[in-house]
Amino acid sequence: MTDSVARRLTEASETGEVLIVAYDGGLEPGTLRQIYVIAVSGDRARVREANEQGPRTYLIDRISLVTDTTGYDWKHRSEAPKAKKGRRRAQDLEPAKLFRYWAYAVEPHHWPIFGIALREYINPERTKIARNLAALSGTPPGDVSRIAIRDRLWTRPQQPIDVCEGDLFWARDRSSAIEVVAVRDTIEIHIVTRDPRRRFAYLLTEAQFTHCLEHGEVEEELRIPPALSYSDTLRFLITQP
Repeated sequence: MTDSVARRLTEASETGEVLIVAYDGGLEPGTLRQIYVIAVSGDRARVREANEQGPRTYLIDRISLVTDTTGYDWKHRSEAPKAKKGRRRAQDLEPAKLFRYWAYAVEPHHWPIFGIALREYINPERTKIARNLAALSGTPPGDVSRIAIRDRLWTRPQQPIDVCEGDLFWARDRSSAIEVVAVRDTIEIHIVTRDPRRRFAYLLTEAQFTHCLEHGEVEEELRIPPALSYSDTLRFLITQP
C-alpha cells in the first residue's frame, strides 16, 4: 500500500495534479486535505496544503489516497472543493494520541495552547431517559426539567494557537528544546542544544511553528541573526547563521 501511495505521489509531483488525501497526523488527524506534491524522498513527501502558506512534510505511511470523500471531515484550514467543511466531534479527540508522534513533546500543560480543553456537554439521549424515568416515578415537572446528564469531553475549537513567551518544548530524546522567546506578528523561537554555545533563532508563522513541533524541522531560510531578535538579552547568545 505504501509503495503504491509513494508512486501516486511521485506522479502528482511531476504532473502538478492536486490530490485529495486523508492524513493521520497533525492537529486534525484523519481529516481530508487538498495537497500539491512538491517532492517525494524515502518515506516522506514534501507537500503544500491548499490555503496554507508554507510547505509541510508528510510521512507516506500515514497518507491515504481518497476518491470517495463520504464520511470524512475536511481539515479546518484547507477548504473542500464544492463541499461543506465538516466539524470534528468532541468525542473523537484524544489529546495524548494526537501528539504521540510529534518530534517535540506536547505535554498536558501545553494542551491549552492548541485550544484543547475538557468541557461538559449535556448528553441528550441519557438526559431524555433520566427525565422519562423521573416523570414515571412522580417527580414534579419543574424538577424533571432540571435533570441533565453531562459528559466530559475533550474539545478543540477552531482558533489560533495561544503560544506565550517562555513556553518550552523538549525534544523526545531531550537533545534539544524549543523556547518561545517572543510572540508578535510572527513567533520567535530559539532551538537550544546541550551545547550552550549553539542557540539558533527563527521567526515563524503559527503554521510553521506547529510544523516544527510536529516534525522537528524548520526551513533554514527562516533563521535570523542576533540583530533581528526581539530579545535584548538573549540575542547575545544566538549563533550567527
